[in-house]
Amino acid sequence: MISLDLPAFGITGPFPNEDYSPEHYLLFLEKFLNKLKIDKCYLAGNSFGGSLTWRFAYKNPDRIIKATIIDAQGFEPSQQSLGFALSTLPFFSTISHYFTPKFLVEKSIKNFYGTREKVSDSLVTLYYDHLLRKGNRQAFSKVLKTLSNDAKQIKNKLPTILSKIKMPVLILWGEKDSRYFPSVAKKFHKYIPNSKLIIYPNVGHMPMEEIPTQTANDFRKFAFSKN
Repeated sequence: MISLDLPAFGITGPFPNEDYSPEHYLLFLEKFLNKLKIDKCYLAGNSFGGSLTWRFAYKNPDRIIKATIIDAQGFEPSQQSLGFALSTLPFFSTISHYFTPKFLVEKSIKNFYGTREKVSDSLVTLYYDHLLRKGNRQAFSKVLKTLSNDAKQIKNKLPTILSKIKMPVLILWGEKDSRYFPSVAKKFHKYIPNSKLIIYPNVGHMPMEEIPTQTANDFRKFAFSKN
Protein backbone atom coordinates (compact mmCIF):
# COMPACT_ATOMS: atom_id res chain seq x y z
CA MET A 1 0.00 0.00 0.00
CA ILE A 2 1.34 3.43 -0.96
CA SER A 3 0.10 6.58 0.79
CA LEU A 4 0.89 9.89 -0.88
CA ASP A 5 0.80 13.46 0.40
CA LEU A 6 -0.22 15.46 -2.65
CA PRO A 7 1.64 18.72 -3.39
CA ALA A 8 0.24 21.55 -1.21
CA PHE A 9 -0.70 19.01 1.48
CA GLY A 10 1.17 17.21 4.25
CA ILE A 11 4.95 17.13 4.05
CA THR A 12 5.29 17.20 0.25
CA GLY A 13 5.05 20.97 -0.08
CA PRO A 14 3.84 23.19 -2.94
CA PHE A 15 4.30 22.79 -6.68
CA PRO A 16 7.36 24.84 -7.75
CA ASN A 17 5.43 26.19 -10.76
CA GLU A 18 2.33 26.98 -8.64
CA ASP A 19 0.03 25.21 -11.10
CA TYR A 20 -2.80 23.67 -9.03
CA SER A 21 -5.15 22.79 -11.84
CA PRO A 22 -6.70 19.30 -11.78
CA GLU A 23 -4.89 18.57 -15.06
CA HIS A 24 -1.50 19.30 -13.51
CA TYR A 25 -2.29 17.12 -10.50
CA LEU A 26 -3.28 14.28 -12.84
CA LEU A 27 0.00 14.64 -14.69
CA PHE A 28 1.84 14.58 -11.37
CA LEU A 29 0.02 11.39 -10.34
CA GLU A 30 0.83 9.76 -13.67
CA LYS A 31 4.52 10.63 -13.29
CA PHE A 32 4.45 9.38 -9.71
CA LEU A 33 3.14 5.97 -10.78
CA ASN A 34 5.62 5.82 -13.64
CA LYS A 35 8.51 6.61 -11.30
CA LEU A 36 7.48 3.73 -9.06
CA LYS A 37 6.98 1.50 -12.13
CA ILE A 38 3.33 0.85 -11.27
CA ASP A 39 1.39 -0.04 -14.42
CA LYS A 40 -1.92 -0.87 -12.70
CA CYS A 41 -3.26 -0.22 -9.25
CA TYR A 42 -6.29 0.20 -7.01
CA LEU A 43 -6.73 3.94 -6.49
CA ALA A 44 -8.48 5.58 -3.53
CA GLY A 45 -8.82 9.19 -2.40
CA ASN A 46 -10.72 11.41 0.00
CA SER A 47 -12.22 14.84 -0.72
CA PHE A 48 -9.90 16.53 -3.27
CA GLY A 49 -8.02 13.22 -3.49
CA GLY A 50 -11.35 11.61 -4.32
CA SER A 51 -11.78 14.07 -7.17
CA LEU A 52 -8.37 13.14 -8.56
CA THR A 53 -9.31 9.47 -8.22
CA TRP A 54 -12.42 9.64 -10.41
CA ARG A 55 -10.68 12.00 -12.84
CA PHE A 56 -7.70 9.67 -13.19
CA ALA A 57 -10.00 6.66 -13.58
CA TYR A 58 -11.80 8.49 -16.38
CA LYS A 59 -8.64 9.56 -18.22
CA ASN A 60 -6.53 6.44 -17.57
CA PRO A 61 -8.95 3.48 -17.44
CA ASP A 62 -6.25 0.96 -18.36
CA ARG A 63 -4.21 1.81 -15.26
CA ILE A 64 -6.93 1.48 -12.62
CA ILE A 65 -8.27 -1.93 -11.57
CA LYS A 66 -10.86 -0.53 -9.16
CA ALA A 67 -11.38 2.94 -7.69
CA THR A 68 -12.62 4.13 -4.31
CA ILE A 69 -13.84 7.68 -3.73
CA ILE A 70 -14.44 8.90 -0.18
CA ASP A 71 -16.57 12.03 0.35
CA ALA A 72 -15.18 13.22 -2.98
CA GLN A 73 -15.08 16.68 -4.50
CA GLY A 74 -16.53 17.17 -7.96
CA PHE A 75 -19.99 18.55 -7.51
CA GLU A 76 -20.24 21.96 -5.85
CA PRO A 77 -20.17 21.83 -2.03
CA SER A 78 -23.50 21.33 -0.28
CA GLN A 79 -22.30 23.73 2.37
CA GLN A 80 -19.38 26.14 2.24
CA SER A 81 -16.85 25.94 5.06
CA LEU A 82 -16.18 29.34 6.66
CA GLY A 83 -12.47 28.61 6.87
CA PHE A 84 -12.33 27.55 3.23
CA ALA A 85 -14.34 30.58 2.13
CA LEU A 86 -12.04 32.99 3.96
CA SER A 87 -8.99 31.29 2.45
CA THR A 88 -10.14 32.34 -1.01
CA LEU A 89 -10.65 36.04 -0.15
CA PRO A 90 -7.57 38.21 -0.87
CA PHE A 91 -7.41 40.05 2.46
CA PHE A 92 -8.14 37.12 4.75
CA SER A 93 -6.09 34.64 2.74
CA THR A 94 -3.02 36.89 2.93
CA ILE A 95 -3.36 37.10 6.72
CA SER A 96 -3.85 33.33 7.01
CA HIS A 97 -0.61 32.73 5.11
CA TYR A 98 1.31 34.20 8.04
CA PHE A 99 -1.01 33.88 11.03
CA THR A 100 -3.10 30.76 11.56
CA PRO A 101 -4.43 30.27 15.11
CA LYS A 102 -4.35 26.64 16.18
CA PHE A 103 -7.86 26.84 17.64
CA LEU A 104 -9.23 27.60 14.15
CA VAL A 105 -7.58 24.46 12.81
CA GLU A 106 -9.12 22.48 15.65
CA LYS A 107 -12.55 23.95 14.94
CA SER A 108 -12.28 23.07 11.25
CA ILE A 109 -11.35 19.47 11.99
CA LYS A 110 -14.20 19.10 14.47
CA ASN A 111 -16.62 20.43 11.85
CA PHE A 112 -15.46 17.69 9.50
CA TYR A 113 -15.89 14.91 12.06
CA GLY A 114 -19.24 13.32 12.85
CA THR A 115 -18.11 12.59 16.41
CA ARG A 116 -16.13 15.55 17.68
CA GLU A 117 -14.86 13.64 20.71
CA LYS A 118 -12.61 11.66 18.36
CA VAL A 119 -10.59 14.78 17.56
CA SER A 120 -7.60 14.44 19.89
CA ASP A 121 -4.97 17.04 20.72
CA SER A 122 -2.36 14.99 18.87
CA LEU A 123 -4.54 14.91 15.74
CA VAL A 124 -4.98 18.69 15.82
CA THR A 125 -1.22 19.14 16.26
CA LEU A 126 -0.54 16.86 13.28
CA TYR A 127 -2.86 18.85 11.01
CA TYR A 128 -1.50 22.13 12.32
CA ASP A 129 2.14 21.17 11.80
CA HIS A 130 1.40 19.99 8.25
CA LEU A 131 -0.41 23.24 7.49
CA LEU A 132 2.61 25.24 8.69
CA ARG A 133 4.94 23.38 6.34
CA LYS A 134 6.62 26.09 4.23
CA GLY A 135 4.40 27.09 1.30
CA ASN A 136 1.39 24.95 2.21
CA ARG A 137 -0.91 27.76 3.33
CA GLN A 138 -0.31 29.82 0.21
CA ALA A 139 -0.71 26.74 -1.98
CA PHE A 140 -3.90 25.65 -0.21
CA SER A 141 -5.57 28.99 -0.97
CA LYS A 142 -4.73 28.54 -4.64
CA VAL A 143 -6.06 24.97 -4.62
CA LEU A 144 -9.39 26.15 -3.18
CA LYS A 145 -9.75 28.91 -5.79
CA THR A 146 -8.96 26.49 -8.59
CA LEU A 147 -11.44 23.91 -7.32
CA SER A 148 -14.19 26.51 -6.96
CA ASN A 149 -13.74 27.64 -10.55
CA ASP A 150 -13.44 24.09 -11.83
CA ALA A 151 -16.65 22.97 -10.10
CA LYS A 152 -18.57 25.70 -11.93
CA GLN A 153 -16.99 24.96 -15.29
CA ILE A 154 -17.41 21.19 -15.13
CA LYS A 155 -20.89 21.23 -13.59
CA ASN A 156 -22.85 20.42 -16.76
CA LYS A 157 -20.23 17.98 -18.06
CA LEU A 158 -19.84 15.94 -14.89
CA PRO A 159 -22.74 13.46 -15.37
CA THR A 160 -21.41 12.56 -18.83
CA ILE A 161 -17.84 12.17 -17.57
CA LEU A 162 -18.88 9.96 -14.66
CA SER A 163 -21.06 7.80 -16.91
CA LYS A 164 -17.96 6.84 -18.91
CA ILE A 165 -16.12 5.38 -15.91
CA LYS A 166 -16.55 1.66 -16.48
CA MET A 167 -14.37 -0.01 -13.82
CA PRO A 168 -15.91 -0.90 -10.42
CA VAL A 169 -16.07 2.12 -8.10
CA LEU A 170 -16.70 2.03 -4.36
CA ILE A 171 -18.25 5.20 -2.92
CA LEU A 172 -17.76 5.67 0.83
CA TRP A 173 -19.51 8.58 2.54
CA GLY A 174 -20.15 9.99 5.97
CA GLU A 175 -23.80 10.66 6.77
CA LYS A 176 -22.78 13.78 8.72
CA ASP A 177 -20.42 15.22 6.11
CA SER A 178 -20.85 18.98 6.53
CA ARG A 179 -19.21 19.86 3.21
CA TYR A 180 -20.72 17.32 0.81
CA PHE A 181 -24.05 15.97 2.02
CA PRO A 182 -25.05 12.34 1.29
CA SER A 183 -27.13 13.68 -1.62
CA VAL A 184 -23.81 14.30 -3.40
CA ALA A 185 -22.79 10.68 -2.82
CA LYS A 186 -26.05 9.57 -4.39
CA LYS A 187 -25.28 11.68 -7.47
CA PHE A 188 -21.95 9.91 -7.90
CA HIS A 189 -23.71 6.57 -7.44
CA LYS A 190 -26.37 7.52 -9.96
CA TYR A 191 -23.99 8.56 -12.71
CA ILE A 192 -21.15 6.03 -12.28
CA PRO A 193 -22.54 2.81 -13.85
CA ASN A 194 -20.59 0.14 -11.96
CA SER A 195 -20.61 1.71 -8.50
CA LYS A 196 -21.43 0.64 -4.96
CA LEU A 197 -22.42 3.15 -2.28
CA ILE A 198 -21.92 2.84 1.48
CA ILE A 199 -23.07 5.67 3.76
CA TYR A 200 -21.79 5.52 7.35
CA PRO A 201 -24.11 6.80 10.09
CA ASN A 202 -22.73 9.37 12.55
CA VAL A 203 -19.56 9.85 10.48
CA GLY A 204 -18.30 13.06 8.88
CA HIS A 205 -16.13 14.06 5.93
CA MET A 206 -13.24 11.68 6.66
CA PRO A 207 -14.50 8.15 7.40
CA MET A 208 -11.01 6.65 7.00
CA GLU A 209 -9.97 8.63 10.10
CA GLU A 210 -13.12 8.30 12.19
CA ILE A 211 -13.77 4.62 11.53
CA PRO A 212 -10.52 3.30 10.01
CA THR A 213 -11.19 -0.39 10.67
CA GLN A 214 -14.65 -0.30 9.07
CA THR A 215 -13.52 1.60 5.98
CA ALA A 216 -10.47 -0.65 5.56
CA ASN A 217 -12.61 -3.78 5.80
CA ASP A 218 -15.13 -2.43 3.30
CA PHE A 219 -12.35 -1.49 0.90
CA ARG A 220 -10.70 -4.91 1.27
CA LYS A 221 -13.96 -6.71 0.60
CA PHE A 222 -14.58 -4.55 -2.49
CA ALA A 223 -11.04 -4.73 -3.84
CA PHE A 224 -10.72 -8.50 -3.69
CA SER A 225 -14.22 -9.47 -4.72
CA LYS A 226 -14.69 -10.86 -8.21
CA ASN A 227 -17.34 -8.28 -9.11
